[in-house]
Order: sequence, then C-alpha cells, then structure tokens
Amino acid sequence: MAWAWSHTDEGIDAACENLHGQSRKFLLEAYGEWHACHEDGDEEFDSSKYSAAVEEAERLGMVEESLANYIWERAESLSTCDNGGFEAWVCPYGCHTVSFGEEE
Repeated sequence: MAWAWSHTDEGIDAACENLHGQSRKFLLEAYGEWHACHEDGDEEFDSSKYSAAVEEAERLGMVEESLANYIWERAESLSTCDNGGFEAWVCPYGCHTVSFGEEE
C-alpha cells in the first residue's frame, strides 16, 4: 500500500534535491521504469520498453540532471510515497525512492 504526498514545501524540495543527488545507475533505472510502465495506468512492466529507453538515454548521452528532471516530473505527477510518508517514489513501482528529509 502507498500513500499520497502531503508534505511541506521544504520536504518536497528536499526529495527533489535528493533525487538530483542519486547515481547515474539509479537515475537510468528509474528513467527506464517510467518508460516501461504502460500509459493506460496498468503497472505491468514492459522489459523491451525499459531496455530501449535506457539504451536511448545512453546513446544520446543524457546527463544526470536531465534524467532527474524527467523522473521528478513523472514522480511529482504520481505523488506516491511509502506508508509513513518518509520516502517519495521516483519510479512507478516504488522500488526507487528518495527521502523527504535531508540526506547525508
């Protein structure tokens, strides 16, 4: 079960900043997962779409900031977090998350 975001502006800003601080590997995985989910809301994973998206991002040389901006836009529209509201989902499946608090 997941919750909807109901955080302060500071918490949401922290989550965005925490996303931008993630590794390239993390960002590519989350980016691919957004492309792997079906547009009709069905959360079924499409591995061919995932692979194609990651390969295209690498081929185009997408920088981390561009990946994070795309992911944040999608995550913000979904506005889902874990039970308790501590971690923002930054992929449609909830396997990639960032904290709403400051990370060290």
